[in-house]
Amino acid sequence: MKKTGFSEHIANPGNAIFRRAGKRLAVKGEDFSIEVSLAKAEAGLFLQARYDTFVLFDTADLEKLADDLVEKLRV
Repeated sequence: MKKTGFSEHIANPGNAIFRRAGKRLAVKGEDFSIEVSLAKAEAGLFLQARYDTFVLFDTADLEKLADDLVEKLRV
């Protein structure tokens, strides 16, 4: 996660929350602050990505980011 620009915010034995700093006002979704949660699940890992600020509309950047993170975690 650190290689993708995230820093650890909270770490527990079963889950962790990472944050990536960004802008409060931006046109592109990828420029916003983002929070990613990872947790153990019965079938593997649960990954959740969300904007860490108020967003008027979703530009599908989170879905792309989540897919990219999943691919990197598989390696």
